[in-house]
Amino acid sequence: MEEKNQVISSIIINKKSYLESIIFDELNYLNFDLQHLGTNFIKDCIYKAYISQNRYINFKKEVFPYIINEYHTNYSNIKFNIYYAINYSYYESPEELLSEYFNKNFTSKPVLKDIVYGVVDHINKKAEGNP
Repeated sequence: MEEKNQVISSIIINKKSYLESIIFDELNYLNFDLQHLGTNFIKDCIYKAYISQNRYINFKKEVFPYIINEYHTNYSNIKFNIYYAINYSYYESPEELLSEYFNKNFTSKPVLKDIVYGVVDHINKKAEGNP
């Protein structure tokens, strides 16, 4: 029985790693700095949103506590690092790239929810075979 549990655990870990690599590919396409801590926080937000497939996820209540425990940080640091990562991506990306990717025009920087659900939508389309 223990061997079966180890196999199941290994499969779950491999699926999570695979999904995280897809998320990083999407974030890289959007010119996020993959070495930045805020990008990792955004990755975790996208991962949790993708797994839940919930359009109304409350990041502060459902995701940030996980990030606080995982990275031994606090709410203010999460918000600051996510803000910094989004700023970096926004200023490094041509306007056309963002408009095409998110299928809308931005008159200001996208917010966390725009990025999270935009990436989730792209991952879902790719999973369905629509690039």
